[in-house]
Amino acid sequence: MPGLQKINCQHYFDKWSLHQALQKHRDVREHLPKTLLYDGQNVEKMLQDYKVIYIKTCTGSNGRGVIRVAREIIGYTMTFFGQTQVEKKIVSLSHLKEEVRKIIGSSRAIVQQGLDLVTHNGAIVDLRPLVQKNGQGEWQVTAIPVRVGVRGAHITSTRTGSQVYDFTYFFEMMLGYSKGRSQELQARIKELLGRIVARLEEEFGPFGELGIDLALDKEGKLWFIEANAKPGKDTVALGCGEETFIESFFAPLEYAKLLAGFKTAPLTDGTSLSSPAQLARAGKGDTFSAASVPHHQEAGKTVMAVETIPVVLK
Repeated sequence: MPGLQKINCQHYFDKWSLHQALQKHRDVREHLPKTLLYDGQNVEKMLQDYKVIYIKTCTGSNGRGVIRVAREIIGYTMTFFGQTQVEKKIVSLSHLKEEVRKIIGSSRAIVQQGLDLVTHNGAIVDLRPLVQKNGQGEWQVTAIPVRVGVRGAHITSTRTGSQVYDFTYFFEMMLGYSKGRSQELQARIKELLGRIVARLEEEFGPFGELGIDLALDKEGKLWFIEANAKPGKDTVALGCGEETFIESFFAPLEYAKLLAGFKTAPLTDGTSLSSPAQLARAGKGDTFSAASVPHHQEAGKTVMAVETIPVVLK
């Protein structure tokens, strides 16, 4: 429709196009795993350079179309998720290519460097920050859920049975980070998110909310995995508490009001609810009861403060 404004300029990212776009920019390039477009030669090249690689269809989501390949002393081990996780022993490179094609079909795919990620009890860990524009058009980090995969699984999608935790709780209570170390990591994440969203908007156009998949390796380096232009809120609901979950729905509405030129109406007492978080808290207090807290959160703890992030191009 003529004149219709969209919160997001597009609704999905092609993984190869996304990688190419971000690869142009030095301030995010160092956080991108080595990535090539899938073909037989590139699979062979990547397996020479890395013991573990991932093959991913360019438009897959929720862990679909993701194959882990590990180079062994003899042959390879291929892991993928169908109805359940499947592991196959592969004897040769030609056999591997045949098996991969059975899974991805004619879909375009990427081949990506495997990373030595932080784990918890043998399960891989990743981060799924939700970044959204608020009623002033500023980017904010609404939540940073932490996903912990099932032990032995090669992906952390919630459909595979992963657990989701609040950022501070996970790093301080489960991994034993000091408060200072946890805050330093969170600050690095927010700084990187600011650079990523700036480059995404520069390359593709304006967005109002994005889910950004990040990973932390055992050396403490942050890696960009992918961006989602239709971010699900399930990880926020499972890991970050009721108030943050409500905030995640109201922030896009506040931004939509800004795009449409609407102003916040005053309440009957002459005040106004200036943010979704205020609306979520109205009449509820600043904490929530044990009944509404997932089992891995502490009852009575306040949720992570929602902060805006600077978007600065260097």
